[in-house]
Amino acid sequence: MMKKFFNILNILLVVTTLLIPVEALAADSNDITSADVVILVDFSGSITNDIRYPEAEKKALLNLVNVDWPKGSQIAILAFGASDSRNGGKPSTFPMCSENGQPLRSVENMSNWIDQCAQIIGTKPVGPNTDHNKAIHTAVDLLLNSSNENSSKFVLLMTDGKLDVDNLNPVNPDYIGTSEEKDNQAIEELFTEVLPLARENGIQIWPVGFGDVNRIELNGYAPEGGQPGPDSCQREIPRAVIAEPEDLPYEINKIIRQVTCLAEYIQSNEPIVLPDFADKAKINVKHPEGETFQIQGPSGEVIESGGVGTESTIEIENPTGGNWQII
Repeated sequence: MMKKFFNILNILLVVTTLLIPVEALAADSNDITSADVVILVDFSGSITNDIRYPEAEKKALLNLVNVDWPKGSQIAILAFGASDSRNGGKPSTFPMCSENGQPLRSVENMSNWIDQCAQIIGTKPVGPNTDHNKAIHTAVDLLLNSSNENSSKFVLLMTDGKLDVDNLNPVNPDYIGTSEEKDNQAIEELFTEVLPLARENGIQIWPVGFGDVNRIELNGYAPEGGQPGPDSCQREIPRAVIAEPEDLPYEINKIIRQVTCLAEYIQSNEPIVLPDFADKAKINVKHPEGETFQIQGPSGEVIESGGVGTESTIEIENPTGGNWQII
């Protein structure tokens, strides 16, 4: 059973200027974990204050087509801001890319619809504020009602700000009292009702913040949600990620690969460890223009690569198990 743990292994290793995702494949890949994922896209008014913010969210969504999604995975993309009773009322959260009224849809043929979904980011703010509570609650409820069995269920929260449900005008119908009292209500509901519900049902919360975020706040969301079980192939527990807007696509991709057990990420100068039962290894190396490098195996084998462009792919048939080094 332990052998299957490494059926698919991606390792991201940073060695000086190299960025190396490694994929080692064994013949039997039945243990790959399908995923039900809800991506919450910040549509609050502040998202348009910096042109980098909506562009980062767009690229993060478009980059989803580059994820090697496990078979049977489903995805929902929801925009969120805060409820606003003005101008006929706006909900705090709404689906961006639903199909026949169903927010969760298969990742198959995603390239046919994700572009249209991404283009509306930054064009229709959902109120001036940011209600993480209602957004996460909506996502958790959606995942609880999913019919997809034996899948990893997780929420990816992309946000440029802190929880703030009503600091301008008393028009948010989801809470009562002053702006401060409304914020306190949202926080209390999130930590006493929503996150415990997620934890009880194994739904992981991964906040990804960029811009003027409240780090303490986001750091509190992840550990209160679902956690990997003792038999999970997932190596990293949920945590908040604070990133530059330009790094958002990479961070989202990284989290998805981690939770679906397609990846293990190591940020160090340690060697890449490949299992001894892998039938094939694929190493994608991102490097400076025209740079050359070597990949050295544990038995002394040397593979020369690079020299053209900024990305090189090396495939190794029946690689020797053990430590491989990028030089």
